[in-house]
Amino acid sequence: MKKMIEKEMTFCDECEKGDYVYKCMGCGIEYCYDCRKLLLKEYQHEVYFTGSGDGYFCKDCDINPPAKVKKIHSLYKAVEMLKNEVSGYYNITQSLTNRIVVKLLEEEYDKMEGRE
Repeated sequence: MKKMIEKEMTFCDECEKGDYVYKCMGCGIEYCYDCRKLLLKEYQHEVYFTGSGDGYFCKDCDINPPAKVKKIHSLYKAVEMLKNEVSGYYNITQSLTNRIVVKLLEEEYDKMEGRE
């Protein structure tokens, strides 16, 4: 049996690939997955999570967001700063932990070798 169906598809505004698209929250331009990696800035909506609340902005809208999205854009920027801060604290903590572990292992090794 043959059926005629009408199907609405979305296409990337950059490369015209018919694929799932990501939309710039500022200007509404839509990009496919590959173009998104090159042309969109992704902002995560939580410090520890990603998902459906993530925001995408093209380079122009990221630099100069339209008035309708300035508030949400500034909130995404604040979350990004917090993520970077948390990451920095984690890296510092890991570095200190590694130094302490190395020092303790050296002391234990010296005890085993009788070099106290």
